[in-house]
Amino acid sequence: QTSLPQDERRVVKPSVRVTQYMKHEGLMKYLTCSPQTYLLTATQAEGSGDVLLFCVGDWQDAANAECRPDRHLEAPGLPAGCCWISGGNLLSGSSVGAHLWDVEAGSLVREFPSGDFTTTAVASMSSSPELFATSGSDGHCRVWDMRTGDVVFDWDCHQGPASCVAFGPGDLLASGGADSGIMLRELRHPNRSLCSCSWDGAHFGSVSHLAWSPFSRLLAGAYADGRMLLWDVDKAQSVS
Repeated sequence: QTSLPQDERRVVKPSVRVTQYMKHEGLMKYLTCSPQTYLLTATQAEGSGDVLLFCVGDWQDAANAECRPDRHLEAPGLPAGCCWISGGNLLSGSSVGAHLWDVEAGSLVREFPSGDFTTTAVASMSSSPELFATSGSDGHCRVWDMRTGDVVFDWDCHQGPASCVAFGPGDLLASGGADSGIMLRELRHPNRSLCSCSWDGAHFGSVSHLAWSPFSRLLAGAYADGRMLLWDVDKAQSVS
């Protein structure tokens, strides 16, 4: 359509239609859909590290007025997110650490206690499924080995708490902090920081979420004051 005159181009408007819904127990804080199993969804509610699993494709009724999860995985602490890993298992985070779950059996496989700090977020690494990362209230970002439970890398990344973490292309790892900064590392060069994405003298509040573009080395950061910035990590510059 780009070859047509401006006034002849059709505008495609997005359309959203709710086909099924279910009441959720508590205010939903995190939600992630399984990449392996159709319409399998994991959630965490505010105030609890528990994980609720919903097999949406199996629902008989289009509307359910009560919360009826297919599985309820109990974990202590406050929620810190969850992510799917290869094989269909689930990694969840809570303030007291990370938990690896066998979703089919509904059982805990391994626990990764945080110790003296509070875990604030978890992220899995698709290129190396045995590794995952956490961010902590002590400003550190840690990479763990699921097989042994050991911390492989431990970096002091932020002035104040680290609030979120996300793996990018290859072995790139980004962390966001309460200092409004985003730090990047490469696992192949663990002893040096790749770059820092921040505005000199500007403070937008804590970085609340990070998301990588699937097509490039662009990184989106959401901030506590409502801003969203898109960063070119190769130049450590904001592009929008």
